[in-house]
Amino acid sequence: MKAFKEQGRVRYLEMNEVEALLTAIQARIAKNSSDRMRASARKSWQYLHTAVVMALHTGMRNREILGLRWENVNWERKTLLLLNTQNGESRRLPIDSILLRKLSEHRGRVKNEELVFPSFDNNGNVVPMADVKGSFGRVLKDGGITNFRFHELRHAFASHYMMKGGQLYALSSILGHKDLKITQRYAKLSPKHMDSQRDQMDTIWTPAPIPSHEAPSQTQTKYVQ
Repeated sequence: MKAFKEQGRVRYLEMNEVEALLTAIQARIAKNSSDRMRASARKSWQYLHTAVVMALHTGMRNREILGLRWENVNWERKTLLLLNTQNGESRRLPIDSILLRKLSEHRGRVKNEELVFPSFDNNGNVVPMADVKGSFGRVLKDGGITNFRFHELRHAFASHYMMKGGQLYALSSILGHKDLKITQRYAKLSPKHMDSQRDQMDTIWTPAPIPSHEAPSQTQTKYVQ
């Protein structure tokens, strides 16, 4: 008898949770904005805000975000070029209007740096920004969000992309998957969204209403369940 294979963990954010998360980060930024001594902390929270927006708007992995270089941001074509990906293949991602604005603002804060999210080691050398787990965990607590990890912002992007009418094959390309089955796992839909499809499903087999000025030529056949 085959052992039961447990389904992989799937967790994403509803829209109200997304708003709570971004509001919590902005509150941290505001808290550190009035004191010059807290400039470094403010910049760190601004970095996190941009990184979270990027994850929510592209489905990029943590390490893809933190390893991104400015030379791979094409402002004219509004695309990002990812080179060091998990499957070893480069891919291009579109930059939507919100992310484009956030990146432009972020660019003004990290002048003369190669990395989009630079940080520095003890010797002053530029290195990829440190892991976001610590600061991300604090804003999750601020926003009252539980049982969630930074990587699952990728799930949030995938699910909301599909709920807005996105194509599964296109999503697979955006996420960098070679197997559509993997993409399907990420693209879980909200129960509320599934409930909203009931009315749409009703229209499949329900005859369209006949205009009052037109008399039916014959009795309509009802769908037999």
